[in-house]
Amino acid sequence: MALPWAFLFLECRASDGLTFDLELLRQRGLSEELAAYFRDMPRFTPGNHIVSLTINGSRSGTVQARFLNDGSLCIDTGLLEAGGIRLPTAAASESQGSCIDLLSSYPQSQIQADPQSASVTMVVPAQALRPAAAGDDLSAYDSGGFAAMFNYDVSMLDTRFKDGSSRSWTALTEPGLNLGDWIVRSRQIASLGQQASRLNALEAYAQRTFADQATVLQVGQIQMGNPVLSGVSVDGFQLFSEQALGHLQQRRVVQGIAKSQARVEIYQRNRLVYATVVPPGPFSIDSPAPVDAFAELEMVIHEADGEERRLTLPASPMAAGLSGGYQFGIGQLRHSRAASPWVLSAGWSGSVLDGLEVGGGLIATDSYQATGFALGAQPWTQAQMQWSLGYSQPLHQERGMQSQMTLNQQFAGGWGAGLTYGLQSQSYQDLQQALEPSGRLEGLRDFFSVGLSWQGTGLGNFSVGGGQSRTRNGQTSSQANLRWGATLGQVSLNAGVEWSLRGADDRGRLLYMSASVPLGTNRRLGASTRASGDHYRSSFNLREQVSDTLGYRLSGSHDSHDPALLPSVGVSWLAPFSQVQLDYSKTGDSARTLAANLRGGALGHAQGITLAPYSIQDTFALIEVGDLHGVKVDTPSGPVWTDRQGRAIASRITPYADNRVQVQPRSLPRSVDLANSLGIVRAGRGAVSQLSFIVERTRRVLLQTLQGDGPPLADSSMVVDANGSFVTMVQAGGLIFLHDFQEEERYHVTSPDGSGCALEFTLSDSPDPEQYYETTTARCHAI
Repeated sequence: MALPWAFLFLECRASDGLTFDLELLRQRGLSEELAAYFRDMPRFTPGNHIVSLTINGSRSGTVQARFLNDGSLCIDTGLLEAGGIRLPTAAASESQGSCIDLLSSYPQSQIQADPQSASVTMVVPAQALRPAAAGDDLSAYDSGGFAAMFNYDVSMLDTRFKDGSSRSWTALTEPGLNLGDWIVRSRQIASLGQQASRLNALEAYAQRTFADQATVLQVGQIQMGNPVLSGVSVDGFQLFSEQALGHLQQRRVVQGIAKSQARVEIYQRNRLVYATVVPPGPFSIDSPAPVDAFAELEMVIHEADGEERRLTLPASPMAAGLSGGYQFGIGQLRHSRAASPWVLSAGWSGSVLDGLEVGGGLIATDSYQATGFALGAQPWTQAQMQWSLGYSQPLHQERGMQSQMTLNQQFAGGWGAGLTYGLQSQSYQDLQQALEPSGRLEGLRDFFSVGLSWQGTGLGNFSVGGGQSRTRNGQTSSQANLRWGATLGQVSLNAGVEWSLRGADDRGRLLYMSASVPLGTNRRLGASTRASGDHYRSSFNLREQVSDTLGYRLSGSHDSHDPALLPSVGVSWLAPFSQVQLDYSKTGDSARTLAANLRGGALGHAQGITLAPYSIQDTFALIEVGDLHGVKVDTPSGPVWTDRQGRAIASRITPYADNRVQVQPRSLPRSVDLANSLGIVRAGRGAVSQLSFIVERTRRVLLQTLQGDGPPLADSSMVVDANGSFVTMVQAGGLIFLHDFQEEERYHVTSPDGSGCALEFTLSDSPDPEQYYETTTARCHAI
């Protein structure tokens, strides 16, 4: 390390620059060689050092940097990769460990190595930074690879009553493989209960992105989407642009309030698409199954006491805006109890003017046609308007029309407002309805919703909203909600109320209030009250995150219909191989509920099988940290830990983007260093990326030295290697710390008086990997 106090002994001479007063150094016990090494500037000692890397003001993580015998930084390919700097053309043929002359390619670059802060700061011109692929150029990203995967999400809800019981199971499974940029997936959901059992095959398809054309091909049992019309399930194929994929595979967020530990089911077109178990209170579900944004969702909440509540969620075709791009597909209709005609779907959307987007599409069979148009605009400052219009024309039937308009406005002071109105004529039918006339008037005829929000203030976040919908059979229902949340110091407060009306009948009012305060760093105490009509329940809970992987919840509740205190306990475990959630609650005098959830993924690859606590997506990465077990790695999908083979999975990699993967150094054995703790994954869709962190086992040794059989070595003596390169200095009491001991190296000590000796010592053949350094006695014999 540098010796900044040595510069107290500088003489400034105009002709010779900065020099040390050698006589004063000798009086202080410092050698001339040490003065020569640090004469020009503070510098690192030769060898490898862990440093913090900053590029153009942005931190790029912790890396291992190599310094040469003169203390200068060796810029190699690993350092450039960590900093996101492109490899100079002149250095393309250099070997992996060679030093690269960056200044010859980018002369205006500035490089500063600071040993006191253990940091390296680089300022390079913009053209030296590695650019992201622009626009439709997707060919610059990694591609290829092979792996098989399996995702699972299994839930169980067991309820016991005084005079009976019920148990239900739900399993959402997804086997598949990635092969040469092809993505093969099969999604299905099974529901098993005492009343009925279901098995729904959601999708089974093969998909590939052709990077040069920025085009995606999907073939099999697919949900054929359309940018402006309701999609259909077919056996067939479709082509669409890469940027349109997110719009065609939307995952909608569903929110509500559960009175008790409840099972929530989500249906679309009378088919179960997702089910899970939620705790009492407000909940939010981000459905992992893609759903059609142009079709309604029905949410069914099964409470622990047997109560069943249903809520229809209107279609939200413009919620994600117009993504841009095209779609074209042909296939034979699935899930139809009547005919299964061939279907053609085509559409396009994109920007035509600044702030103006349009889209159009059609769906056609031999007996049905539908066309649609969509518009997105910014009519004035901080406003966003979206409008869609669709027509349907079944054979020998009346033409129908549907339309929806959404207007969102942001105001000063954190205020925002939104308005949505949708209208559907009595004769409008999507393809499924036209082929299977039920004789019943189903679906919404019209609906509207309005909302007002206020956030970003000291009083917290506030929102109020309401809406009304009318079905084709004339039934009218209305909902309204009011929500508020704030953090006052370390106290969190939340309150909400929902009203539900159908016709002239009051279907109920649901009120929720909660507060929580911290009890230490990872523990919180909370209290809440839920009320519905003349029935209320109050509860308290204690939550603690014991570690990165384990958390628990203890709670008790009081019901207005039962004076007894009803206990509840829950445990969540983020294991390296899965996520586990267990909840038990007593819901009455002789009633109790047990809920369990197990979810995760498994990946089969050339090196074996690796398990993951998260669902494996279309694009992922296999991570290797040598053969180290239990190392924590931060990934875009969340933290993971390496298995006994040193492997883990980054389950979700965003295609055509930079994805940061960071090894947590504190989870490494103390005898291990990484060449670079930060990795960047740049992968095309469907690629099986592999990211290996180079593990270097470092031996650190603390020597208690003696001059032969005599006294300890004099402090401030200089330790050098066999080549005479500076290594470190002798500290008070004759202590020498070697931060990177090399077994084949021979170490010598040079005293301030110019005499020298050779160090001799013996170390254990099996060092403890959890010890930061080893200790032993060394004798220095004169040479």
